[in-house]
Formats: sequence, structure tokens, C-alpha cells
Amino acid sequence: MRLDDERERLARGIDTDPDRSQIVRRARRRRAVRLAAAPVLAGLTGLAVALTAQWWPEAARPDPTPAAAPSGPPVRVQATLTPPVDPVALPPERAVGPATLLYRAGDRVYLVTAGGAQYLASAHGPEGGTVSLSPDGRWYLRGGQLRDLTGTTVRKIELSFFHPRAWSPNSRWLLADASGSQYLVEVLTGRVSPVHTPGIAVLDDGGILAADHGEGIDVGDPKKVTLRVLDPATGQVRREVAVDATGVLRGEEAIEGRLGIFRAMVGPHDRILFVVVGAANPTMLGLVASLRDGRILGRVDPPRPQEHWALLGFTGQGVLQRSMRFGSSDAPDVAPQELVAMEPDGVATSRYQLPSRVEVLVPGSSLFA
Repeated sequence: MRLDDERERLARGIDTDPDRSQIVRRARRRRAVRLAAAPVLAGLTGLAVALTAQWWPEAARPDPTPAAAPSGPPVRVQATLTPPVDPVALPPERAVGPATLLYRAGDRVYLVTAGGAQYLASAHGPEGGTVSLSPDGRWYLRGGQLRDLTGTTVRKIELSFFHPRAWSPNSRWLLADASGSQYLVEVLTGRVSPVHTPGIAVLDDGGILAADHGEGIDVGDPKKVTLRVLDPATGQVRREVAVDATGVLRGEEAIEGRLGIFRAMVGPHDRILFVVVGAANPTMLGLVASLRDGRILGRVDPPRPQEHWALLGFTGQGVLQRSMRFGSSDAPDVAPQELVAMEPDGVATSRYQLPSRVEVLVPGSSLFA
């Protein structure tokens, strides 16, 4: 994959419905208040980030959905996050609460809870393998074991040498790769079932989300993709979702490369986040679409376009991004990195600031970035 295949970009939409003009005016007034308060917050904590774009335009909102709690755990906004001087190991005998992220500094890995506590964790499981956090922050996967961070339950998954590919947004299911096959793990019971046709993600009901991928496929228009929701046991197609981003992507921007979809992440309320490839800007961009009918819900632009950013996935109603600031041997501590949540109303809030040379793993992911 070429370097320019990893570039991404997102845009805004405009509400053209006159019946909603009053609602839009009120929303703009609320946004203006937030933006006016941003300099004050920045002066106090350095946490407020103003945006010029709205990634989920009002005109493109899906059918009204009853208000729901964020899929991830509540997050304490912190100005900085540094490794503790005397770290405490993650205690097996008591609950610590949902996790908000893991971060790796040198040869040590730290688990950060929603309450702000940090514990010394591990980058590998007891039998090797990788680590992962469920989207709600409750489950900590370490090798072949699931630890309930809200209690003391530890559940061994009867699957050898597997890699977690994706969690369902509601944290009920885990899609795992092992020995050239895929398996579906029911998290609460640990039950493992083979998946008939491999996919790229798992939905809240256990359905497998699939798309053509690999050498020799016919990509066709790289700004369009057809997704299939499959029955995990039989591979039968339950439904198809056609996504057409022609009217939103610019120039060479695309959601598919020569091997298919570059990367996609499923989120709450039947949404999917595509990484956009082929953008002129060297930073990562995203595209949010509905898995109900394929409608484009918006583009996700970086908080500060002149900097490099990486898309990490959904966080509640927003999209989580990470600034890519790397120190060098000449200037190892040039600037802290940020984890920024970009909300649908166009305002971004810095969740954490971290040293320039750390890697992070957020809920719903199994990769340090």
C-alpha cells in the first residue's frame, strides 16, 4: 500500500430545510456560546479546540433515534497524562472501573480508567497474543483471557492463538481471526462459534459485515462500495448496503484502493467510519455513513488541517482522532500528542494530552497507534 493510500479527509454539509431554520439558529447560538468559551477553557486547561467544519451535517442526519447513552465509558478530561512515578499493577482481586485507553511508554503499558486512575498493565497476554478493550471499556482482552474491569471475572476464550479483529458497538460480540478462519465470541458467556464467511466487522445483533477485499477484485468506482450483512453461521446475505460517496469525496479521494476498502470501523446507531485514501492532504480523513441505507452522514476533517492526524474510531456520538506529533533525537519532546473527540456539532474537545513518544490503544481497538 503506497503512503498516499493512507491519507484521508472529511467535509461539512449545509441544512437546506427551511422548516428547521429555527432549530438550526438555536443550535448555532449554542455552538457560538461554546466557541466563545473555548479561549477561556484553553487558558485554564488547554483542552478546548475550535473547529471550522461540522462532520455530521443536519441535512444528512438519519431518521430520528431516541437519545441513548454513549457507547463508550464516560471520560474525565485531563490536560496531560504521564506515566506514574510508582505505578500500581492492575489488581486482580477488585474492580477498577471501565477503561478509557491503554498507552505504551517505552517497555511499559498503562491502563487508564474512566475515574482517572492508572495501572501498570501488559502489552501481551499470558500466552502471548495481543490486547484489546471493548467499546464500553468494560472488557480487557489480554491474550486468550477476558477480564471484566467492573468486577473480578476472568473468562478464558477457548481459541488458540487468535487475533481480535473487531468488537460489536454494544460490546456483546468479538470477531476473532485464528488459523486462517474467523470466529465469533459471545463475550458474556465466552461461547465461540465459527464464522461461515469472513468479514470486516460484527454488528450488535451478531451479523457479519463483509465487503470484497484482496488481490484481483474488481474495485470499480473507488468512491462507491457495496457492503453485505451476513448470517454468521450460514453466510447467507441478510441485506446489502450501497454507499455512494461520489458527491462528497474530492479529486482522487476514495474509500477503496486496489485491494478494496482501506479501513472501516463500525459505531453506535448503525454508523460506519471509512478511512479516505488518496487525499492531497497528508493527514487522515474520514467518511461517516449509515448502515441502514448507505446515506453519507458527513466527512471528518482534522481539528487543525496543517497537522497530521489519525482516525481511531467512534467515541459515543463523536469520532476520536489522535495528533501525530513525533519527537526526534534532536527534539524528543517537541509537543504533546492529543486525543481529540470531534462531536457532531462541529466542536472538538481534547480528551488527553500525552508525551510525544507514546502509543495508544482506545476502546474498540486491538492495535496500538
